[in-house]
Amino acid sequence: MNIHQTRNFMKTSKFLLLNIFIYTFIFSYSQSPEVSITTGHSGLIMRVALAPQGNLVASNGADHLIKIWDKSSGKEITTLSNKVKGIDNEQRIESIKFFDDGEHLFTSDENGTFKVWNIKEEKIIKSFEGTRGISGLSADIAGNRIVYTDNSLSLVVADLDNRPVKIIPDLKILNIKIIPDNPDQIFAVDLQKNYFIYDIVKEEKLIQFENTGSFLFRAAISQNGKYFAGVYSDMTLIIWDIKTGSVIKKLTSLKPHEIIFHPKTNELMVLHSDNKTGENLINIYDNKKFELIRKVINIGSFATFMDLSANGKYIAINSSQYENNAYSYTINLINWKSGKKIKTLKS
Repeated sequence: MNIHQTRNFMKTSKFLLLNIFIYTFIFSYSQSPEVSITTGHSGLIMRVALAPQGNLVASNGADHLIKIWDKSSGKEITTLSNKVKGIDNEQRIESIKFFDDGEHLFTSDENGTFKVWNIKEEKIIKSFEGTRGISGLSADIAGNRIVYTDNSLSLVVADLDNRPVKIIPDLKILNIKIIPDNPDQIFAVDLQKNYFIYDIVKEEKLIQFENTGSFLFRAAISQNGKYFAGVYSDMTLIIWDIKTGSVIKKLTSLKPHEIIFHPKTNELMVLHSDNKTGENLINIYDNKKFELIRKVINIGSFATFMDLSANGKYIAINSSQYENNAYSYTINLINWKSGKKIKTLKS
């Protein structure tokens, strides 16, 4: 399979997955939160992110806007537009993440363009081209480091200003995820769907994983660097032991939309649609055998993305609900310990 065929396959896969989400959107429902704050998004909220300090929430919507919110007051601080100067159409953002300083934002869009935003100055300070992976998994950040794959599928290691520290050709990597406790190592997926741990300093593969035959759709790595969880294009969730490359758990009964490891407990959070009721729930699994511990909350319909604050106290999640013959779109802030909604940003 060449690069062009792979990109076409990813576009088709993404279309099919979008239809799965639309099915969930139509046939599920939500609860009305107690607190509602009007937002400026004019349509569906696509992604959410929490600043490491836990004071800011970032969201991007189908209106191609990025909005920054004060978590405590629920007030909008600023709006960033993904519109490219001289180009009429704006590009849909596929991933959004804060840098550790909480003052810069990293985004990747559907054309494989990566951008670094200065939030206070409300502007793009760097924009560069990479390859387009499924759901923005062709780039990741840790500290001030950016690791991404370029148009030739070479691996590029850069800093906050996109000064290339190292370029590693010939790997043909599609998806990457930096190992939290060792940013010199990444989890990588290449063009042949091989999964492996790669050391970017030694420039060598360390651990080879079983080839699942499917593309990676969502990915998460535990903060202690022991576990990797992946949702694949067939909607299977697999949890791996990073040190040995062995499978710890495989879940095929869920419809996972998003997965995150808790930064303190290393428990796994899985946002999914209940097959029987259509409800969107967060399942929490223990950090050893990954047995189900509890279900947090009924999130509502079309809840597809979430983020967790660095202190592990708050979850931010997008959602929607149908009221008075119209859909409204929200960001729910949830207390991790109690599972209760503490604030809702509502469009």
